[in-house]
Amino acid sequence: MSKGLPPLNDGEIVLHDHVPSMGKFRKAALVAIAITLVPTVMFAVLWPDTLFGVVPLLLTCVVLVQERLTLGRYRAWITNQRVILQGGEEAPLWDVTEVTQRWAGVRLDGVNLRLAYVADTQALRDVIAAAHKAGAA
Repeated sequence: MSKGLPPLNDGEIVLHDHVPSMGKFRKAALVAIAITLVPTVMFAVLWPDTLFGVVPLLLTCVVLVQERLTLGRYRAWITNQRVILQGGEEAPLWDVTEVTQRWAGVRLDGVNLRLAYVADTQALRDVIAAAHKAGAA
């Protein structure tokens, strides 16, 4: 049993333990910082004699630090019956129609859940497809 595993139903087994990828988080953070450089430069040009130029970059860094400190809240378990998020939210696995890749994660269509910072999207798709196939049999 995995440490921190949520209570499971009878006959339920964990097929995939989604732990957010630090590599995906770093890539998303770099993109966010790169996007923030545009308003930072604009603020620095508009107010050259003040510190207002660093406000957009400072705000982005604060948000990224907060996101990094709470990265564990994006953990999820995919079982043969349901998808269970770290916060206690869950959805039946058979309602998942498709796994759609998003900017920093994936969306499980049909149940309207998001998994953030997924390291291997294709492996997640394969697990859900195998669970659907096993459930149909």
